[in-house]
Amino acid sequence: MNFENNIQNIIKAYNKWHAPLLDGFIEYFKTENINEVIRFATKEKGLGPFFLKNPHYKHIRHEPLKKKYKLLLKSGIDKKGFKDFNSLYDFIKDIDVDGIDIVINYDISLAIGASLKIPLPTQVYLTSTEVKKSAKKLNGKRTNGQRINKEDIHPAFKDLKPYHVENLLCIYADAIQNL
Repeated sequence: MNFENNIQNIIKAYNKWHAPLLDGFIEYFKTENINEVIRFATKEKGLGPFFLKNPHYKHIRHEPLKKKYKLLLKSGIDKKGFKDFNSLYDFIKDIDVDGIDIVINYDISLAIGASLKIPLPTQVYLTSTEVKKSAKKLNGKRTNGQRINKEDIHPAFKDLKPYHVENLLCIYADAIQNL
């Protein structure tokens, strides 16, 4: 099988098994009040209808998540009037807590952004080493910065939303590295 067919197969598998779960989370967050979403997004185990352990949280201790939760509640985040995801993400990232990394801040931002009805990311966030390596493998170039246009990674991603591209690059990092 050639490189392009392998990428298409990865996208098909992602769309079948993973995209519906992420879309379900986002739809759920749109219906919840902001305090419940903050509580959900800063727990290592799911609440509401999702009783899954988020694998991004496996290396995070409980105390930093608890501290991030309290600071977000006090921040008045729902009154800030964010117009885009980048400004929301930067605000959440700037509420700095030792032990909370870029991928956790990104996950929290997705949840809160959905709740606040803020347009979701228009670029792919490079949230981890795996995501960066996957992007480099697919586009042949080193990726600098925290975000990149999905078309700059690979044309096969044109029909995916940027947050799905980030998720796919993370989940299928090993498969992509072996292409």
